[in-house]
Amino acid sequence: QSMTIKMNFLDMGIDTDIFLVEDQYDFIVEKLSLIMKKKFLRLDQIYKASCNGDNINAFHQSRKNIPNTLILIITDEKRKFGGFTQAIWDCSNKYKYDNKAFLFSLDNYEIYPILDKYKDKAINCRENFYAPIFGEDLFIFDGFFSSQLNKTIEKYYNYSKSKIKGKFKLSGQEYFTVTEMEVYQVIFSN
Repeated sequence: QSMTIKMNFLDMGIDTDIFLVEDQYDFIVEKLSLIMKKKFLRLDQIYKASCNGDNINAFHQSRKNIPNTLILIITDEKRKFGGFTQAIWDCSNKYKYDNKAFLFSLDNYEIYPILDKYKDKAINCRENFYAPIFGEDLFIFDGFFSSQLNKTIEKYYNYSKSKIKGKFKLSGQEYFTVTEMEVYQVIFSN
C-alpha cells in the first residue's frame, strides 16, 4: 500500500520518502490552510537531501528567496516532523519575524505555534554552519545525514521538557540523525 501512496505523490510531482501515510499529508495541508487562512493548492518540491545533497550549500541554494516553505524531516528512529514559515530564507544570518511559523510532529499530529513574544525570532538561517533553524527549537547542522549534533531543544516556544513530561515531541530524543529532509514551497490561491 505504501508503494501505491508513493506513486500517488509522484503523480502530484512529489518525490517523497516522508509522506507515506496520506493522513499525515492531509493533516499538514489542513493545518496550513487553517493557519494561513488561504486555500491550499499544492506543494512544489524544491529540495530533497538524498537527491540534492545533505549539506548546507545545497539546502540554501534550493530555497533561496522562496516564501512559504515547508520542511519535512525523518530521523534514524523514523520520527517525522518539521516546520513551516512564510518568511523568506535569505541567509542574512539574522532572526526573522513570522507570525505564522510553526513546528509540527507528523507522528503526534500536533502543531507547535510560536508564542507571540518569540515571533520576531521565528527563523534563522546561518549559512555557514546550519541548514534550517526554527527559533531555538530545531537546529539542523551541515552534513546532517551523518551529524550527531542535530538536536531539538523544545523550550524556546515554551514547550519545555518538563511541560511535556521529559519527552522530546519532535525527534523523540535530544540528538538525532537525519535520514531524509525534504523542502517544499507551499502554493496557496490568491
